[in-house]
Amino acid sequence: GANMKFKCTPLEGHLQLCTAVAFSKEGTNACSASADGTCRVWRVEDATCYFVLDGDKRVACCNFSADGKMIITGDWGYQTRIWDAVAGQIVMSLAGHQGKLTASCFRA
Repeated sequence: GANMKFKCTPLEGHLQLCTAVAFSKEGTNACSASADGTCRVWRVEDATCYFVLDGDKRVACCNFSADGKMIITGDWGYQTRIWDAVAGQIVMSLAGHQGKLTASCFRA
């Protein structure tokens, strides 16, 4: 309702500007892409960063899979990467784009 109050806690850690933020379906986790070449994975409840996913170039986009188990990122180095959101490890790297990636998503 109109009287709801929310606490806004900054997610601090990126060394350059944040280019995208996405929330997991349940809203308990978030991922943030940055020009510093990383995607950080956060626990929303206490603003704790529990993974830093390293890319090559400016990471322009990020998104969670519907089940929250994977994260997809796209960067200006023409790479799409799929990460295990539970282990913080890269699962797959997809090359071949001819330009900078600006959006990414999983299809449900």
